[in-house]
Amino acid sequence: MKKILTVLLLAAATSIGNAQDNGVPQSFKPAKAEDYAQYNKNVLQCIDWLMATPYDPASPQQQAAGAFLMQWIAGSPDVKLQLAPGIINFVGETPTLLMIFMSGWTKYTLESKKPEDKLNGNLKGLESVISYYEHNKEKLAENKQVEAYADMQKKKTLKAYVEKNI
Repeated sequence: MKKILTVLLLAAATSIGNAQDNGVPQSFKPAKAEDYAQYNKNVLQCIDWLMATPYDPASPQQQAAGAFLMQWIAGSPDVKLQLAPGIINFVGETPTLLMIFMSGWTKYTLESKKPEDKLNGNLKGLESVISYYEHNKEKLAENKQVEAYADMQKKKTLKAYVEKNI
């Protein structure tokens, strides 16, 4: 009995630890543009957590992570997303994937330190969408455009498509 109780307590502690490990800081209140850089590690942790966590629209942790990322992306001077209609044409069917797209582009920008690189930002955004979609297909609505992007990725024509449509 004692062993079972110990195992259950360890499992609960691990679950709680993982749920809180989404990268969202306790307090996020940047007063000026320069304040955003101090949260870069949180942003990267949050993106990695979202990509690794199964899609659950009712999850408070996922909602908090999405809200934090949106606020950070909107205010950070270090990320310059430019959403091209010819690229983000998958959003109508699955709006959740827009956050994943912006997360992939943001991660690329922070890691490469190339905020002006629209080609690779869009490409990394789409690659993130494809990966997330494929790992969560059973929970997301069917999205023919994302499936077309996945086919382009397999055929190695995705980069050419992005170049043409940005």
